[in-house]
Amino acid sequence: MNLNRPKIAETFIDPSATLREATVGRCCEILQRTHVEYAALGDYSYLGPDCMVSDAAIGRFCAIAARLARIAWWDWPFETTVQRLADFRSVDIEAFCDRWDPELRAS
Repeated sequence: MNLNRPKIAETFIDPSATLREATVGRCCEILQRTHVEYAALGDYSYLGPDCMVSDAAIGRFCAIAARLARIAWWDWPFETTVQRLADFRSVDIEAFCDRWDPELRAS
């Protein structure tokens, strides 16, 4: 990826991602350890780290992030959300996921 161009200017597929009989649209992003098989990803769409997509047609301008789905912050009690508000504002998404992912917290 040319770092002097806007991120959306070209499709980026992380080297650790695997694709099997998949079509990827223009200006997409597929991040680390994501697996896509027998699927189509529409233009300008995003698959975050550790996603698994199979037998699917994902439209344009879609974003899927497996780690955020595990965290499910939208289901947190109001008090918990307020307590963790600083993290929403101050850390990047990877750090947020590292801190609150229940799979990592259980270990």
